[in-house]
Amino acid sequence: LGPLESLEIEDVKNIFEVNLFSLIKLTQRMIPLIRQKSGKIINIRSTRGIVAWPFVSVYAASKFALEGL
Repeated sequence: LGPLESLEIEDVKNIFEVNLFSLIKLTQRMIPLIRQKSGKIINIRSTRGIVAWPFVSVYAASKFALEGL
């Protein structure tokens, strides 16, 4: 958390890795199983994917990305 100018790019990448890319990887691995047995993927989101607060810009951006996905 903090102003964007003070965040290290590695920390930004880590937030996106946890909040976006890990979900994509998990979903990709589950799709073949769901096709075999039937089922659903349900993603529960954060309200930060709709409204961002000050000093949470990167976290909110990762959640906005989930909304687009």
